[in-house]
Amino acid sequence: MIPTTPLLERLRDDTREALVHLEGLPLWAALKDGTLPRESYVLFLEAMHAVHEPLREPLGGQPDPRVTAFWDAMAARIPLLEEDLTYLQRDRPGRTTESLLHAIMLSEETVLRGRRDPASLAGFLYVLHTSPLGDSLLAPLLSQPYGLPGTEGLAFVQGSAPAQQAWGPFAEALQASTLDRDGQARAVDAALEAVEGLERIAEQLHPLVLEDDPDTLGHVLNPGAGRHVVAEDPRELRAALRAGVRSWERFPYYERRYGRRGRRFTRSDSAWLVTLASLPQSEVDRQIRWLGQVLAARGMPRWMLELHLEVLHEELVLSVPEAGDAYAPLLSAARHLRDQRHSVLEERVWGEIGASFDAAVGSRWARQLPGIGGLLVAAVADEALGVRHAVSSLEGWLTDPGRFPPAWATAVRQTLDQAWELVDAARPGLSTGSGA
Repeated sequence: MIPTTPLLERLRDDTREALVHLEGLPLWAALKDGTLPRESYVLFLEAMHAVHEPLREPLGGQPDPRVTAFWDAMAARIPLLEEDLTYLQRDRPGRTTESLLHAIMLSEETVLRGRRDPASLAGFLYVLHTSPLGDSLLAPLLSQPYGLPGTEGLAFVQGSAPAQQAWGPFAEALQASTLDRDGQARAVDAALEAVEGLERIAEQLHPLVLEDDPDTLGHVLNPGAGRHVVAEDPRELRAALRAGVRSWERFPYYERRYGRRGRRFTRSDSAWLVTLASLPQSEVDRQIRWLGQVLAARGMPRWMLELHLEVLHEELVLSVPEAGDAYAPLLSAARHLRDQRHSVLEERVWGEIGASFDAAVGSRWARQLPGIGGLLVAAVADEALGVRHAVSSLEGWLTDPGRFPPAWATAVRQTLDQAWELVDAARPGLSTGSGA
């Protein structure tokens, strides 16, 4: 059913208070009156470059060409930001600041949202345009205090014309949108998430405080994990967060069970894992063994960590190709976990059991939570290899009658029984607790 309130009005009404608060932050006043330190301006440009990164990917799932055209017009800001940052290269800190980290986090959340629900990114686009970003009126106010000759270093704040031209048709598309109430709510969520991210960036830029403690970045990624070391190179941090996005894409179970808190721990764990690459392989394996046991006891079989290490290695090599060999210990650790899995059950068996589970629960549930059959087998393998509570921590949640129908719970228990039988048959005496 199409809501009676158009999406444009819904976005305007539901974000008005948040946008007013954003525009009232000291950063924007300092930009306009010429008192913002040059260093803050450079960090502002770095952050905006990260925020706009998702626009590099083509917008999928949008039937209205006016939305796609606006997406492309906003993407045209990226080369302008790169032009400014190239000119101001000497002023850049060369490390990850808190403002940049908040920008990277917003960027990766936007990528994840876009891959799962592209229509919701209308809210993200709305905020990028209506918030005080890239205001062309700022250009003459910035050139003198920063000593910028002509248009050098000002391409971003001067380059809003394409977006301005595309805004009218985009607004018309929002007004005519056929998104249902749930779709509208997700677009509003995307808009408010963008405003929240921009607020955190702005708060770090003025008054400017550059924290020298590397543990601070870990706290920003996940306050619930305390202060701990994480990667400091912005390229490595982006790779770590992208790997997290890919892991969550592969297993919607992550989001279904752990929600936003789980996203924060995925970020901080992934960024911490990067730092292990500089250690001897034996120490990397020891740390991975510890983390795998912790996660498995909380409902995340070590197979998930194995796959995450693989995509993390891949993203790191793509992001920092000149240091590709340095990340090999992470891939070796993933292969060690794989070899342990295969010592219990062959890969072929995993696929067969997973397919049987999907058939038992039906296509609708299999699409909603893909990969659950494999996770059940992985939990049995972990338990058989001595990881305590690997099965119970997964089985309890997956058989909760408040979450799943009886047929699903039956399939879970039958799959666990089948896996235990195969483990017992393949390696007599290895099993530590059959489901039979």
